Amino acid sequence: MESPSEYSLPASKVTFEERPIFPLITICLALASLVVFYIAGSNTSSWSTQHCFQTSVLYSALSAHQYNKILEMWLYSNLAALFLWQLIGNLYFLCLFGVEVEKRLGSGRFILLVLMGSFLPWIVQAWEAANPAKMQTVFLGSSLLTFTILGAYLVLAPNRAANYSRQRFRVLNVKKPPSEQFGFHPRVFAIAFLIYALGSHFAVAAFSNGTADTIGLWSALTATFLGFNLASFLIHSALSTGQNDPLKLAAVKHYYDLITLDVNPEDALKGAAGALKLPVDQVRRWVSQNKDRLKTS
Repeated sequence: MESPSEYSLPASKVTFEERPIFPLITICLALASLVVFYIAGSNTSSWSTQHCFQTSVLYSALSAHQYNKILEMWLYSNLAALFLWQLIGNLYFLCLFGVEVEKRLGSGRFILLVLMGSFLPWIVQAWEAANPAKMQTVFLGSSLLTFTILGAYLVLAPNRAANYSRQRFRVLNVKKPPSEQFGFHPRVFAIAFLIYALGSHFAVAAFSNGTADTIGLWSALTATFLGFNLASFLIHSALSTGQNDPLKLAAVKHYYDLITLDVNPEDALKGAAGALKLPVDQVRRWVSQNKDRLKTS
């Protein structure tokens, strides 16, 4: 009989699955964008000049300790759109990437991603626009936030395979090929967003006669880098169970396999424990510890 300490993990795959959750945060962001567009009214150019990000206004607010003004710029700049077609494009890509990422990370981790993506890249934007030619330029739109989510999407999206050779793990996110789910390879949508972001940059500049813009190159790269690395960190965190204790990962995997077969939780615990010759209480404790992790199987 094989003892628990001698048990070796038979499979080398850990699957990050979509959670059966309503993408609440993504929907809230989309609704907030609609509300801000409604608040701006017909004269969006004048409104954005008063409420959205400008490097000169940021420096003035910092020197005068007007933190409410900074908070206002942070809120509106991430959600505003200068014209209807920009709003539609922003919402499309925000929802496209946001729903995918939120279902895999869960709403709690997705909130962390959104908060970091809606704040940190703007610091780089302030540095990038700290020159006389850009000090008065208004920056607005959800592009920086979407670039952050895109970075996470590149890690967590369908058909993304990251080979962790040292641990002999392979991270796969969906079982069906992308063509069955979208009709296109997921990276096509990433490329489409890059084209849209570039087009939006020129369209906003033309619409505002050069007084407004969407994002800068370095702030966009920072946002993508941030999202990619945060998602990668969460993957490594989720894999830490398997790296440190393959038996624990196997027990949790076996439990969820039984749950997907409509076995009730208590019988699933007993089944996983019996299959691996472990105490039921031990498996119950591992399953409980795993509940706050990315869903794996």
